[in-house]
Amino acid sequence: MSVSFEVYLLAGAYLAWVFGKGILASRRIHNLEDYLLGGRSLGAGLLAATLAATLLGGGASMGIFGRAYVEGPFFLLATLGWYLALILTGLFLAAPIRNSGKATVGELVTERYGPALGLTLTGLSLAYSLGLLAAQLVALREVARILLPDFNPDWILATGTLVVLLYNWAGGFWAVVKTDQIQFFVLAGGFTCLAVLAGQQGWSAPSSQPLTSGARDLAWLFPAFFLGEFLAPAYFMRFAAARSWVQAVRGTVLAGAGLACFFLPIFFWLVLYARERLPGLEAGQALPTLVASFGSVWVSGIMLSALLAAVMSSADSILNAATLVVMHDFHLRKRFHPLRIARTVCLLLGVSAAGLAWLLPDIMQLLLLSYQVWAPSVTVLLAAALFRLVIPSGAAWVIFLAGLVSSLLTGWWGGGSERAIVIGVGASLLAAIPAVRFCRAPPKG
Repeated sequence: MSVSFEVYLLAGAYLAWVFGKGILASRRIHNLEDYLLGGRSLGAGLLAATLAATLLGGGASMGIFGRAYVEGPFFLLATLGWYLALILTGLFLAAPIRNSGKATVGELVTERYGPALGLTLTGLSLAYSLGLLAAQLVALREVARILLPDFNPDWILATGTLVVLLYNWAGGFWAVVKTDQIQFFVLAGGFTCLAVLAGQQGWSAPSSQPLTSGARDLAWLFPAFFLGEFLAPAYFMRFAAARSWVQAVRGTVLAGAGLACFFLPIFFWLVLYARERLPGLEAGQALPTLVASFGSVWVSGIMLSALLAAVMSSADSILNAATLVVMHDFHLRKRFHPLRIARTVCLLLGVSAAGLAWLLPDIMQLLLLSYQVWAPSVTVLLAAALFRLVIPSGAAWVIFLAGLVSSLLTGWWGGGSERAIVIGVGASLLAAIPAVRFCRAPPKG
């Protein structure tokens, strides 16, 4: 496929604009708190935009679109788990997180269950974040492979990683939030244009592919997606960065409801169109090939920018959250020159994620493997901590190990990541009652 100079110009101009906004945000950085949490002054509107842009990243947009293209559009109903998780988190958990004064999962767990388990979950937070960040970078390479055929995809991956690293390194939290705001609207506009063009084309014939084939795994995928995004580090830090608990609740609910009402119908329509007009594609090629099929310079340029926005909006948020985890949970913020240390950590994490993306180039596999480690380990413990349920430290370890080990064993025995996530969380929940009863200290006297 030949790509015109105008497409490159549009995408390049967009990247330069985003990069410039990110660098300019560094003027608001006066101390480590500004760099990591923006001075805890995030309003509901910005919070909603950055949460939505983070969730609907390259891994979600391209990975989910590709799998729905292969298995059927009803697969998209599983993504309601993501949106419902945001809404319920906003209604019930965002306020306790904001009022706790904690910025990371590790800090909360350390306070409630002890430093050993807190440090363990800090390590899991980093592994989870690196897996999700790598998924975004893999998505970037897939975009380049289809829409930028004149360039080596690995060089595009390296360039995209460098752009995200540099503006994150310079501007920290405010660079992420300000660029997420831009990227969300570019993403929404790009997919809207695509849906309108697909509507103008219409169907030439009924699709021979079954519409409901993707529904067969829905019973496992819906709870897996719901649990997989539960209190992810990138979301936790944004609740902590809100101006108040009211802003945290409003912004989170708005993000979840807006994504469910806007993006889900658009994706459903585009998957139907792609399956009928462009049969036989690989999952990772579905969305970029759909964009290229319209043959419009403007559409290709806008959608290339939108897909780049999807990748970068998630990548920068995850990278920022991972940097926060390292600085807070390892107490590096108390060292000499903490801002310099934070920027160095940011660079090291970004390079590590790029290496992981090169080694494991499968978007959905990276997402689900990250969920498989995270959700069974933290869901029950975090919910109990935020609702102030008393769980002894020993019982917390039992709950943690029951969830993690059962999840890993299920995946090892071929149960699939989706089943492993649900079974792992169920095992940790079942282990909670006997563990708490057994580990509870006997009454005095």
